[in-house]
Amino acid sequence: MFKKFRVILSKKQLGSFYFFIVLSFISMILETLGVGLIIPFMQTLISEEVNQYIINFFSYFKIYPTSKYDLIFILILILTFVYTFKAVFLTYVSYVQNKLLADTRVSLSNKLYDIYLNKPYSFHLNNSSSQLIRNIHEIEFVVFVLKCLILLTNEVIVVAGISLFVIFYEPVGSLMLILFLGLFGYLFFKKVQIK
Repeated sequence: MFKKFRVILSKKQLGSFYFFIVLSFISMILETLGVGLIIPFMQTLISEEVNQYIINFFSYFKIYPTSKYDLIFILILILTFVYTFKAVFLTYVSYVQNKLLADTRVSLSNKLYDIYLNKPYSFHLNNSSSQLIRNIHEIEFVVFVLKCLILLTNEVIVVAGISLFVIFYEPVGSLMLILFLGLFGYLFFKKVQIK
């Protein structure tokens, strides 16, 4: 499938697609960071005492919270900054994705239109105009497949990053959950496939 897209897309569009993959990795890091910051924030809210690991982590950055409330305030500021930056960045990623799809649609339409214009008159006599128009409308299908491929790539990268974080943070529980969900999914698939 990737070979077909390499034939269809121009080098500039392929470069935009690869740039989008890099943006997907950055969004994966931001999503993982967003999930990872919830854990110390919730631990700080729930526990009676201040977590020394968090205090030691902040001391590397020359931040010394003196009380639990100072630590909560600092964590709220960090969460607000990270989630705001993530929202702005994901908006930019959405813009890049829509621009890539629109440019691809226009480029493919122009290519096909130029091909039809440069064909000899006999070609147009032998082919019905409805078939040629249908071919032009098939570009929407190609763009839709590219959009699905982009979304699949982005989601797989984000899920892989968050899964690795959860496995690193809680290996036994997360592996048991993955095995349970995998077994349940397999049994569900087999049950549905029989019918």
